Amino acid sequence: MVENKLNINGGTSTLSLIAKTSAITSVVAISFLLSTAAMAASKDHVIVIDEGVDLSHFELKNRSLVNPLESSGNKNYDDDRNGFVDDVSGWNLISNDSEFFPAHVSSVFEKNNATVSQLLELYNKIEEGDKEAIELVYGNPDTASAMSWVLGKSHGTHVAGIISTYGNKNALVASANIFTSSKEEEEESNDAGSMSAPASLNSGYENFSKGLIALVNRNAATIASDDSAATTKPASVFDDTDGINQYVKDSAKEDLTEKQLTSRYLRTTGARVANLSLGFAKVTWKMRLDAIWTEYLKKNSLPKDLAMNATQKANYNLLLTIYDNSQKNWNFLFKSNPNTLFVIAAGNDGEMQVPNAGNNAINEVVPANCSADNANVITVAATTKEGVLADFSNYNSRFVNLGAWGVAVPSLAPNNNRVKMSGTSMASPYVAGVASAMFSANEKLTPAQAKEILQKTASFRSSLEGKVTSNGMVDPAAAVKAASALNAGFSLSEATTNAGSVFDRILPGFGTNPGFVRTADTTLRGQVHKTNSLVKRFLR
Repeated sequence: MVENKLNINGGTSTLSLIAKTSAITSVVAISFLLSTAAMAASKDHVIVIDEGVDLSHFELKNRSLVNPLESSGNKNYDDDRNGFVDDVSGWNLISNDSEFFPAHVSSVFEKNNATVSQLLELYNKIEEGDKEAIELVYGNPDTASAMSWVLGKSHGTHVAGIISTYGNKNALVASANIFTSSKEEEEESNDAGSMSAPASLNSGYENFSKGLIALVNRNAATIASDDSAATTKPASVFDDTDGINQYVKDSAKEDLTEKQLTSRYLRTTGARVANLSLGFAKVTWKMRLDAIWTEYLKKNSLPKDLAMNATQKANYNLLLTIYDNSQKNWNFLFKSNPNTLFVIAAGNDGEMQVPNAGNNAINEVVPANCSADNANVITVAATTKEGVLADFSNYNSRFVNLGAWGVAVPSLAPNNNRVKMSGTSMASPYVAGVASAMFSANEKLTPAQAKEILQKTASFRSSLEGKVTSNGMVDPAAAVKAASALNAGFSLSEATTNAGSVFDRILPGFGTNPGFVRTADTTLRGQVHKTNSLVKRFLR
């Protein structure tokens, strides 16, 4: 029997199952192992903007980009004078310090390694479709909750492992935490009074929900203390015009500050490639607001089909602009770092019971959809090894550029563990690893050229036709050879068509790793890979 409770900082706590977010997941821990000096020695490194990146994993120790001036310098002193004190192995964008893999998170893995290993092994069986394992987790909510936490906090380590194993085996990885503060936080409400979870579990659109939940609770308290208001016209959160205006303003400011810090760190490191397996969908945010309204009607015994008044509707629409503000801030980050290629997960919304849930043109997703407006942003869908689009994967021929392996991908987990995971979060780092190899082969390569090469050299798959811009999945060997050909004087058109054979002798065997299957297209138009429902439940 799998132990279903984890000891957190000396106490026993049942970890609550949180709502899954777009794989895009959300992640705010930036773990970077970078410095200007280190960068000069190695151009092919990838910044992993995520959470839970354990760079002490024995398979990542020698694959991490280390800042030599800070590693051999004085503690609590900015030895390299880059504005980030003690950034030996990265940076935490949430708490603005060097603890990118927070001690309060790593201690859970260390103190409970036997249980964590059991949970991960159980999840491997779930990814493989083992019916007994699936039934066990369905029947044990506490085990599911613990598994959700472990998988979430393993996310960045898994991503880093994919980059270093299946993309470019020479690539060094750096971690940037964009989700979890190093300051230990007590459990807090993760939903409107119905579900609690460690604060560090909040990600994606849930980060924007904290202040809104506070408004909901504040209004509920007002109703409870005012009997006359409660019997006539109870106030809803959407009546609080001043509170909502301030909330939207504060959210936009906080989000922009985070993007500004991220931008400054990226420029300091000189990173050519950054992976972002994170984000949130506008439809998900709208569903959260709708749920708050539905709960308000239920608690106050009002008709479930009661429409909002003009003030409530205006404030509801104002809250929807949270998405637009987020998109604006992401675009600021991308345009501020034109020399970095940002590789982004398309999203895992295909499994939602909403019409066209996975179509990014209809149900918008950030930062995935920023690829349409930025030459240095490429968005990746999840497929099987053979190139069949996963049923959970987002898609769209304008906003999603190509596919990559993202189904049951084996990689790393904290404290020297391993696990299989599925998601566009796993497809994106595969492409990021290939991109790093391209920049290594051609230091003059621009992000825009890399994006174009990755699309033009993609291996055609009928199942991806009309679903992604390139109509295919990444071809590592062809992409790296084309980058090399461009460096040798071929035009971009020549490099992506007939120059590959010239470089077979220069890059022998590249693309033959177990993460890539070079076969003729055997997929069918409209074909999708069906993923078991429990795996979908844990997608990030």
